[in-house]
Amino acid sequence: MRRLAILFGSIALVGLATLALRATDRWPQIVSPYNNAMDHTLDLSAMAGLRLEALTVEGRSNTNPEDILASMDIERGTPILSINVGEAREALESLPWVKSAQVERQLPSAVHVVIEERVAYALWQRGKRYTLIDASGHSIVDVPGQIGELPLIVGNDAPTHAFELFETLKTEPELLSRVRGAVRIGERRWNIHFDSFESGIAVRMP
Repeated sequence: MRRLAILFGSIALVGLATLALRATDRWPQIVSPYNNAMDHTLDLSAMAGLRLEALTVEGRSNTNPEDILASMDIERGTPILSINVGEAREALESLPWVKSAQVERQLPSAVHVVIEERVAYALWQRGKRYTLIDASGHSIVDVPGQIGELPLIVGNDAPTHAFELFETLKTEPELLSRVRGAVRIGERRWNIHFDSFESGIAVRMP
């Protein structure tokens, strides 16, 4: 404990010195020595036990664990005080499936991540390209073709209007269960296809 107290005291002194030096016109000349001092301090903190040994992730379903590690740019043994939780959160939220993220350091040796993933709501077709979208119309990832029971939507502005359409159809569960897709026409209305795109019934909405 005394060792850690001394270490934290050193880090605090470095921080105070940094603030003081930034206020002077000599800061550009001492950036490199300062960085070296910080690196040395972080190395000492890791030697004292403040290094990453465990990363726990809550809420992950579709996001690849390797992508999480790569986006956060951390690995076992990384000085835990060097991990910028704000930057790590932003990096995680740049991943395709991640809607929001929280990153928490748990001293001395763990980082806990909570992510909220996007939920695939429909499949957007543009020619031979298929993209999963969420309820807000946000594109998630491209996929090879139709997946499961997700409704197929077609049209340039289809993703931004699909939620409203399918929420309306939910008031008629029997009809909704027969919907195979919807085509946005002229960026103003829908053609809804029941049972099959090829041989089913197409209803032109006003």
